[in-house]
Amino acid sequence: MLFRSPVGRERARSAINMDGAPLILWVGRLTTNKDPLTVLDGLERSLPTIPAARVAMVFGDDTLIDGVDARVRGSDVLRDRVVLAGRVDHDEMPNYYAAADVFVSGSHSEGSGDALIEAMSAGLAPVVTDIPPFRAIAGDMHLRWTPGDADDFARALLETCAADLGALKAAAKARFDRHLSWDALGARTVAEYRTLIAS
Repeated sequence: MLFRSPVGRERARSAINMDGAPLILWVGRLTTNKDPLTVLDGLERSLPTIPAARVAMVFGDDTLIDGVDARVRGSDVLRDRVVLAGRVDHDEMPNYYAAADVFVSGSHSEGSGDALIEAMSAGLAPVVTDIPPFRAIAGDMHLRWTPGDADDFARALLETCAADLGALKAAAKARFDRHLSWDALGARTVAEYRTLIAS
C-alpha cells in the first residue's frame, strides 16, 4: 500500500464522501496498543475549538469496536464529527490519505510505522505519539504527544491545527521525499554499500 501515486484532493473527498477543515485521519487497529479511546478522549477535548474539523477512523482489527462505538455515540461532540469507516479496501486507501490534512496516531509502540509513512507520502501533517519509530520517521517537523495522555494529544492537535497547515503538509511531503521515498532509500543503500566496499 505504500508510496502510491497521488490522488486529487477534491476527487478523493468526493470518493469517500467526507470533508472537513481540517479532515483528520486515523489509520490503525482498534487495540489497546493503538489506544483509540485516548485519541477519542483528546478529540472530545479539542474538536469544540476546531468547529469545522471532521475525523475519519479507518481500521481492520476491531477488537475494541464496542467501546469505540459507544464512546463516539455517547458524546455530543464526537457523534456527528467522527466517522468510523472501519475496514477499507486496499485500493480505496489512497483516497483517504489524499482527502485528509492531519494524520493522528495513539500508538504506544510500533514495528514499522507504515501508516505514518503512507500519510507523509500524501503530505499529511502528523500528530503522533512520542515514540522512537515515529521520531525516526517524522523527525522534528511534527508535534509529539505522550502516549496515553489525552490532554497532551489535544494540545498537540490544537497547536497543529492553529499553525500553517499548508506549510506543515509541505514539510511532511518534503521529509518523505528526502528520507523515506524509494529514491531516497535506494540512494542511501547504495551509499552504504559503497562505504562498505571502500573499507
